[in-house]
Amino acid sequence: MSANFRRMLMVVSLLSTAVIAVFSMFLIPAAAQSECTNPPPRLVVGERGYVLPGDSNTVRDQPSRSGTQVGVIPAGEDFGVLEGPVCADGFNWWHVLNQNVDGWTVEGADGAYWLEPISPTPTPFVHPQELTLINDICPDTEDRLIFGRTSYQTTHFQQVEETSSFGEVISIGADGTNACLLVGLSAGAYREETITQLVWSPDGALYAYRMWNAGITSRLLIEGIEGRPENYRFMMPDVDNYQYPQWSPDGEVFTYLRGQQVWTADQSGRRASMLVDMGRDTTGLKWSPDGRWLAVADLSGITARITLIPAAGGDPQVIATAEINPITIMTWLPDSSALLVSSPGHGIYFINVEEALTTPVQIVWNREDHRSAQSISPDGERMAYFVELGSPSEDGRVTLQVSGLDGESTITLAEEINQPLRGRYDSAYPPSWSPDGTMLTYADASGAWVIDVMTSERTLLWEGAISGAPVFEPAS
Repeated sequence: MSANFRRMLMVVSLLSTAVIAVFSMFLIPAAAQSECTNPPPRLVVGERGYVLPGDSNTVRDQPSRSGTQVGVIPAGEDFGVLEGPVCADGFNWWHVLNQNVDGWTVEGADGAYWLEPISPTPTPFVHPQELTLINDICPDTEDRLIFGRTSYQTTHFQQVEETSSFGEVISIGADGTNACLLVGLSAGAYREETITQLVWSPDGALYAYRMWNAGITSRLLIEGIEGRPENYRFMMPDVDNYQYPQWSPDGEVFTYLRGQQVWTADQSGRRASMLVDMGRDTTGLKWSPDGRWLAVADLSGITARITLIPAAGGDPQVIATAEINPITIMTWLPDSSALLVSSPGHGIYFINVEEALTTPVQIVWNREDHRSAQSISPDGERMAYFVELGSPSEDGRVTLQVSGLDGESTITLAEEINQPLRGRYDSAYPPSWSPDGTMLTYADASGAWVIDVMTSERTLLWEGAISGAPVFEPAS
């Protein structure tokens, strides 16, 4: 072989190598060229994430595009992060788990994220700049209560008028002073927002609420009180039906309903997991004061029931059933010995828990008893409730009364209430007691009210439409 021929072969080989290298630049995914740093990983093992709006995320049995597809996680659904990231095929893969699928999925590609971490750590909460505070600060007011309202903003674009609604949380003292805007959601992504189901943590450091978006999806948000060191915001991703957020009596567990399922999380709402799937439409959720039980009300067809879930673990047990009407309000006695339950306009029923655990109760509603939406005083000796003489659709007369737990010694605190604020199944939101038991607060079509239990003196704290019933801050 001549020297010239050998040189020619060497040139051809070098040219071939160069051509292959050039083609490889186009054939290898951009993510692989950046060694799995485009985008850099953000998820955290042990925390949760969710799929951003857009396409579903494919889940495979191993961290590779050659892995077998085991399912998908639709946009908006959340998941737990078990392990990762694993860099393969130019992508960051994470081992994830939710109620439907267990496997590996990709975090993103070409600088775009497909997955979003759910607040891996509490972050400072800052009001959007466009909000106007009623006061410059929200003081730690004595006898503070909070409620949700809706504000409206009208805009004009190309001669078209459009009105958007925004949810707000107002803090105010029971004497009408120190009113301030705790939360305004006008910087959010939605044009129709309604805040409902406000609830405090037992120590009063946090509060949670449900934000309903245009009647389509909902979110749960947990907020810190303005001006306190632990102040932060945590927001769960959109789903179609969050309901009844609340903390356990010790404040360590955050619980809520998600469709037909009962979910639990840590006190800040993170590390959420499904506790039990009831398989029926859930209508109520309530912790027992001693922390032993979680009572769940549900409905299937015309049959309602109450189930107790042991907090320490064990099988749920049905303790009561009822026909025709849903059970919407459940209230425990302070010693956790009994439940008072009601259905709109069909009376209040007493359930002895110890007896019902042995022999489940068949609730028979008293059609002559028009009480509902009961709440029990802090000392456990009295209850407040609405009396509805006529259905809500008939705009019947509604009064607010207080009595002993046996229904005796009744006092009428307010007559001709202008339709109490209602939730699901036309059920009125119960009045809320102040920590010392001397005041009650409720909302109707006129606004938010406070009433002195001893004198029956009633004060309109806030005039206008209320979306989230007012609740007193717990005693510190």
